[in-house]
Amino acid sequence: MPQLRDAPGYPCLVPGSTIATLPLMPEIPQKQLRNEVGQILRRAEGGEVFTITVSGRPVAKLGPIQPDRTWVDSSVLADLAKLPVDENLAKDLREFDIQLRDPWAEQE
Repeated sequence: MPQLRDAPGYPCLVPGSTIATLPLMPEIPQKQLRNEVGQILRRAEGGEVFTITVSGRPVAKLGPIQPDRTWVDSSVLADLAKLPVDENLAKDLREFDIQLRDPWAEQE
């Protein structure tokens, strides 16, 4: 059986609990960030998140950026192209007599 800790060192409300706990973010003083910026940025790129402190008080978080886009496999897009046309779009196209065209076909 695991031993309970006196001071967990984790953000847990139950002292000594080891269930569902996460380690605290490493704190990086401003001076250390300045002196080791390359190493710290590589760690952040690897997924680590840091709390930056000035005179011992937290002022910022540093971590990896969240991707703006999620790439979709082309096979999924091919499956989407096979779906029937939305009935509301089809109705609008008939009502306004709009002709759809492929803008890429004109460049050939």
